Amino acid sequence: MNGGMDTLGGIEVFVATVRGGSFAAAGRRLGQTASAVSRRVARLEAEMGVQLLARTTRSLRVTEAGAAFFERCVRILDELGEARDAISRSHARPMGRLRVEAPVALGRRVVAPRLPRFLRENPEVQVVLTLRDTTIDPVVEGVDVTLRIGELRDTDLAARRLGECAMVVCASPGYLRAHGVPESIEQLHRHTRLGFIRDGAPMPWRLGEGDGLEPNGALSSNDAETLRTAALEGHGLIYLLDFLVEEELRSGQLVEVLPGLPRPRRPIHALYARSRPPAPRIGVFLDFLQRVLASGRVAPAKDT
Repeated sequence: MNGGMDTLGGIEVFVATVRGGSFAAAGRRLGQTASAVSRRVARLEAEMGVQLLARTTRSLRVTEAGAAFFERCVRILDELGEARDAISRSHARPMGRLRVEAPVALGRRVVAPRLPRFLRENPEVQVVLTLRDTTIDPVVEGVDVTLRIGELRDTDLAARRLGECAMVVCASPGYLRAHGVPESIEQLHRHTRLGFIRDGAPMPWRLGEGDGLEPNGALSSNDAETLRTAALEGHGLIYLLDFLVEEELRSGQLVEVLPGLPRPRRPIHALYARSRPPAPRIGVFLDFLQRVLASGRVAPAKDT
């Protein structure tokens, strides 16, 4: 068998492959090609003398021996992570790899632009940032910090409230010149309302009492960037979280509509493992995000 560190690297690749369901998914998570991941798992199988994964041209299946080995490997990596965290805490400085998962819009507009500053302040931390809008199990996925917008459902994870955001209605000055500025919720019925899609359907605009206004525009999308671009080009009103349009509102490219309306506010939380005190790299990252978000206005950062 090759050296222990080589075997440990193979174990990490194998666990990532099982969790991701494919060599390609593991490669994306580890920053490697799918073929490199496949070769590393094959070497591990040769070292162990047993087939861990059954491969076909269309699928990847964990063998019975592979499933038993996977459970042991997860425990080994968890214990190794705890040992690393203990060493990191004993040195009282942030260090090591930090896996972060965030919603796409929040990650792109708020977190990612500020990461260079965080990394300059914490040179011994390596951040792996994954952006997706699907809900995951951070423990199963091996994620250290998960960011979520909205009220939390029941969770066994520790939660830290970092700040909040609000919904805002806005449009381009050109659209408002052409179609008029609505002065009440009732007048919004006469305007084009672009829709944000969640769970396969456009979300209603909940601006007051009742069921809310349904989007009626020719464009709906599950991508906020697409809707913001359409609004900038004068295609209608949009109803998005404030941090998605804060920069455009400041520059005058977009104008807030009905600014006197109460804004529905949504909390932003960070979730992390409850089983042990957070490692310094987690703690400093949470502190960093709280400084960014606690103001309640989370415009994209200017510094890089």
